[in-house]
Amino acid sequence: MVTDESTKFLIIVNSIRPYLMELVVNVLASPINAKCRFRYNQKYCPELKGDPNSLIGLEGTIILRNRETAEFIPIRTCKCVEAKKIGDIIYIVVELLEITGMFETQDEVVKGKVTEFSKAVSGQISGYSNPPCDELYNLVLLENGEVFGKFRAQMATSESEAWGKCVKYLAENLDVKDVDFFRICEMKKSDGTIIGFNKKSDAKLAASYNVKFGERYELSVLQRTYTENKGDSSVSGKRYLVMETSDPSVEVRRGMSPIFGKYDIHNLHFRISTTAKKTEELIFVYSTTKDGDLSNRPILELPLTIRIATKLAVLRSVMTILFIISTITFVYPPLIPSLFGLQLLSESAISLLSKSSLIAMVLTGGVAGRSVFQLIGRGFL
Repeated sequence: MVTDESTKFLIIVNSIRPYLMELVVNVLASPINAKCRFRYNQKYCPELKGDPNSLIGLEGTIILRNRETAEFIPIRTCKCVEAKKIGDIIYIVVELLEITGMFETQDEVVKGKVTEFSKAVSGQISGYSNPPCDELYNLVLLENGEVFGKFRAQMATSESEAWGKCVKYLAENLDVKDVDFFRICEMKKSDGTIIGFNKKSDAKLAASYNVKFGERYELSVLQRTYTENKGDSSVSGKRYLVMETSDPSVEVRRGMSPIFGKYDIHNLHFRISTTAKKTEELIFVYSTTKDGDLSNRPILELPLTIRIATKLAVLRSVMTILFIISTITFVYPPLIPSLFGLQLLSESAISLLSKSSLIAMVLTGGVAGRSVFQLIGRGFL
């Protein structure tokens, strides 16, 4: 297909594990602008002819294929930012955009809309058979914009509401009993200021939350779990929503929240404790059992860009310099006065200078020590 402005692409994910679980976590849970990676054996992408570069820069639609019924279910729009082939495997990295608003209408209308959408997808798969309970051999393909247009015609009025309705439809039509669906709702500072998930100027770099040294943050996560129980909302087995970090500079204050029932909002807390310079780190969010079982439970990665607050950076630098000067003065009191051309000090003046230097060392040593250990830990010293 020759590409033009109307050309889009489709990424179809089968409702089998582990791909279904990866879609639940990496596609549905992630905020807008997050990156997500797909991989396919090239035999499932015949229209790409072994060259996925034609996808780069195009907008597309992520679709879940119900393998039992061969129905195509809209999930999210996206934009391809990277694609490559290694051996016989094609890797595709996309930037996630909107969740479908198709499920926000009345329940009795939803099924008809999904059927109409599914027919539009079937019309694009170029004659490849799509039998229930069997393989479809055309999972990544270019399309003329019809499917993308039907998706965009059902834009979500609320991302969180659209997510909840989409999860409800999946729970009613797929085997996802007791699967924990979750979605990153928002991140905010301790004063309530919302932190955006911001794109970088370079499209290949992951979007991130911009956070600052010394600040405390709260990550709010929506959770839905369909247990199929009647009269009892408890999930089967004890498990938790967990947040971990990639570096000690991100200090987790509350990183585990128990999952008790079918739905909840979990608030996880962390603080940026120490950093030597602007840096990129990660926080990881996942659900796990009491024993730490991660089978079929992918981990969501959320990038952080840590910035040093200007006032704190200046304060740390001044305290470190004062510590160095006071240490030198304590060890050899005459040195600093001599640098300024002062005459030799009396014994009483030297004694007073030594005591003052010792007090200054005690007051500034903590900040200076943390700065030095930070530099050593990051390989700068």
